[in-house]
Amino acid sequence: DWARLAKENDRSDADGIFLSCTNTRQIEAIADIEKMLGKPVVNSNQAVLWGCVQRLKPTLGPLAPMPQLGRLMG
Repeated sequence: DWARLAKENDRSDADGIFLSCTNTRQIEAIADIEKMLGKPVVNSNQAVLWGCVQRLKPTLGPLAPMPQLGRLMG
């Protein structure tokens, strides 16, 4: 459903897609949506995860890329 919604709401002048909703599992669809649309996709859970990873880098060091969660996490 998330891929369909992203495709229906994509515009040629959009540089990327933002999917907002924290009570879903849409993060699992991000990489597939990016492939389908050819542009970056970010959702609210992914953005929070990215922020957490950035804050933890000084403590844990760099974490392995997570490309299955989209370009942002690659």
